[in-house]
Amino acid sequence: MLYVLKQKFNIADLAEFPHTDKSVLLVVSEENLREIYRRHLEISGFAVKSADFGNHPEIARHLGAIDLLIMDLRDSREPDKLAFLKLLKQDFPGVSVITIGLGLDEVILQSLMALGVVGHLDRKFSRPQDIIQIAKTIIIPKNKYV
Repeated sequence: MLYVLKQKFNIADLAEFPHTDKSVLLVVSEENLREIYRRHLEISGFAVKSADFGNHPEIARHLGAIDLLIMDLRDSREPDKLAFLKLLKQDFPGVSVITIGLGLDEVILQSLMALGVVGHLDRKFSRPQDIIQIAKTIIIPKNKYV
């Protein structure tokens, strides 16, 4: 059994989606932003899945089959998202996480890194191409040398 944010799942449910090289899960609330990121990632050869943060069962089904989670921190102080990241890194340490947010202060960024987040992009200063480059930097070497 796996518990994600106090919701119970069978581990077999995680096998529902086969693992592919360069697979990314987008958890971005704004649909237009999610579609922009999806389009750019797919053009660059990534297999992209998406889910809304409020849909925990959908996220849990994808976790066993991804290399990278890109998660929007609309409100970085929201305890559910920080608790989710902590549980994710405990249960799925091999999944790399990039967060996207607006104007996070140094304390929050340090807490994200302590949770195992490998990178953060400020939405004010980033473009979809920036996410592609970071995703390639994280995923390609991991798959190449395993």
